[in-house]
Parts: sequence; C-alpha cells; structure tokens
Amino acid sequence: MLIPKIKFFGNLLIIECLQYHYNTLFTFPPKKVVVFFTTPHPCLHSRGIHYIIYSMPKLLMHTCCAPCSVYCIDSLRQEGTEPTLFWYNPNIHPYIEYKTRRDCLKEYAKKVGAELIINEDYGLDEFCRNVVSDIPNRCVNYCYPKRIGETAKYAKEHGYDAFTTTLLVSPYQKHEELIKVCERVADFYDVDFLYRDFRVGFREGQAKARELRLYMQKYCGCIFSEEERYAKQIARDQAGTISPSMS
Repeated sequence: MLIPKIKFFGNLLIIECLQYHYNTLFTFPPKKVVVFFTTPHPCLHSRGIHYIIYSMPKLLMHTCCAPCSVYCIDSLRQEGTEPTLFWYNPNIHPYIEYKTRRDCLKEYAKKVGAELIINEDYGLDEFCRNVVSDIPNRCVNYCYPKRIGETAKYAKEHGYDAFTTTLLVSPYQKHEELIKVCERVADFYDVDFLYRDFRVGFREGQAKARELRLYMQKYCGCIFSEEERYAKQIARDQAGTISPSMS
C-alpha cells in the first residue's frame, strides 16, 4: 500500500503523494491522517481503495530539560511525529536544580502543547552509591542505562511504538556510547529505538530556548559534572589561596 510522504511545519501538515490529487482530514497534534484520493490511484482504485489511513508512530521521548527538547520536538513534528515527553532524571543534583529544570519543562510542554509524563525520582544517594567506584565512566556505566532503561521500560508497558532521547541533541554527550545503550535496552525491552542525530540543530535549539527565556543550566546534571564544569575556576581559587605562615 502506498504511504504518503508527510512533513509537518507548525500547524500545517503537508502530504506528498506523487501526482495524485487528494483531500485530507487530520487532527492536531496529528495522530492519524486520512488521505482521500480525488483522482483514482491506479494501484489502489482497482482494489476498491479510495483512501488510506496513516497512523503516526506513538513515540516516548526521554527529556533531560526544556532547552534540549526544543529542537527535538520541532524536528520530530516536521516529520509528522508527535512525541510524548518523559521526565526521568535522578542524576540531576542538587534538589533545587532538579526542581528548576523539571518545572521549566512543565511550563514549556504546556506552552507548545506537548504531553508530558513525569516519573518523579530525585536520586542523589542511589546515584552516588552506584557511580562512586568509577566516577569518570559514570555516564556510560550508570547514568545512561538508568535513565534510558526506565524510558524503554515505560514505553513497552504503555504501548508506545518507540522511544528516543533528547540527550542525542547535545554535542557534549558521549553520542556513540549513548546509541549503544539505547540499542541494548531496546533489545532487552523489545521496543524500537528511534535514532535521530539531533546534534545538527543544537545551536538552533539553544538560541530559540534563550529567546523564550527558558532556564539554561550550566552543567549536565550530577554533582560530579558540576565540579567538572567549574574545574578551572576551582583550580584558580586553590592556586590563589594563601596558607598561613609557620611561626
């Protein structure tokens, strides 16, 4: 069966179906598109098919913060996919930082009409216990599997076709390792992983986030990444410390 090529721009859904003419009915956000052919299609008309229904994929998108979600949501909507946002980030510390990012995402999701699911779990103690033995490799060994695993599990249990993550937009993440983690948990939970290299729109998304005055965090999330973010400043402060003279 012929599936039309679909593009999404703002509130406008554009359906390209070669040279054949048709009318459409669709919902916003688009979950199903009904394409009625007004000019008989040679392959379909002879079989008594005068319209086709294209179902949008049900996608769950792990969302680390509002600024990183901007380009991801926009680009997926241009493809005709409406992502459901999934907040699960027990790696973000301290609590005020966690709350600020979560609340900013709540406001942005409401602003752009995106569904948001919040899995509340502020996990400082558990996070530290699981990464303290190998802090340099915490992202790949624990942080990615923990967050992406919970996303894939939720997607499978709640009937989603696939999952993805806004972590794919950041040039500062370990992109290739992140992909491997996503593929591994996708196999484990038997749910599809939708890969997109969102990094191409990182600057665009960040610029739009600033225009919208979204909260722009200064470090990835955990207390160890905060230390890394300010490592040079810490070193300068330590170098400038004057020790009391010995008498």
